[in-house]
Parts: sequence; C-alpha cells; structure tokens
Amino acid sequence: MRHHGMTRFEHSYRVSYYTYLITKKLHLDFISATRAALLHDFFTSEVEEESSMSRLRKHPDIAVENAKK
Repeated sequence: MRHHGMTRFEHSYRVSYYTYLITKKLHLDFISATRAALLHDFFTSEVEEESSMSRLRKHPDIAVENAKK
C-alpha cells in the first residue's frame, strides 16, 4: 500500500532521517525522537488518507493507543 506516494517503510525512514538531522543539530534527544519517528505510522490502521491537518496531528496518538493494545 502506498503512503504519501511511497511505501510506508520509505515514508517512515524518511521522517526518521529528517527527525534525526534536526534533533541532533538542536542538541535534543535524537535517539528517542528518531525511534518515535520511525514507528510513528507502524500501528495506524490502513484507512484511506485524509488530507485534514487534524488527522495528521492525531495519527501518532492513534498509533500509541493501538500499540498499547
């Protein structure tokens, strides 16, 4: 299944790569941030994409709740 025009893995890898670069440069916890970025879509359901910003903001929280289950 395509996700943002690429595979879910490619998308997650890209998000985690840029998260690493930004958080490392800002002297933040780049290890935890990169790990979270890599997994941010791992536990989300396979539903058709919504373009709304609210969906984009909620999907990491949805993934956390699904992971806890």
